[in-house]
Amino acid sequence: GLLDDLAGPVLDKTYFSNARNMGWHLIHLSAGARVLRDPRYLAAADRLVAMILERQRLDGSWRRVLRGDHCGCYPPHTGNAGFMIGVLMEGLGSYLQISGDPRVEESIRRAGRFLWRDLHDPETGGWRYTSCPNTPVHKPGGAEIHYLVPMLNVLRPEDADTAAWWEAFDRYRKAL
Repeated sequence: GLLDDLAGPVLDKTYFSNARNMGWHLIHLSAGARVLRDPRYLAAADRLVAMILERQRLDGSWRRVLRGDHCGCYPPHTGNAGFMIGVLMEGLGSYLQISGDPRVEESIRRAGRFLWRDLHDPETGGWRYTSCPNTPVHKPGGAEIHYLVPMLNVLRPEDADTAAWWEAFDRYRKAL
């Protein structure tokens, strides 16, 4: 089935093409490990997480050259699409639930802070589609749920940005 393919031949050919694909793979493998308790799925998720953590930059991103709908500028900007990082954060959050790996918790925190610095618009409370400054800012109530929930799950009360993230979540809820 799908999980067996993800844990074997697909994972063997996997490289970090984009954050969304890695996130979906990790969500599925983590669910398989949690629900089916099959150690192959956890082992495959471990390998995938190692690849993800290795490629995360110090600023919390998985920065790449933005093309197409992500940036129409020349030269193109670098960065990420928020929803893609959000799917990856969800995958990391699923893996964190089964592994308790503190490196993953820190990775989620760094990714969330990258998105806050790079995509959040303090004037509107919305989020830009990508790191390209020329992509539109969307009103609260959209794809940011992908990164709000994983980030809120790893924040600590003593974190300086905890209140700001909860305010962003409240704006999201009110926009629905």
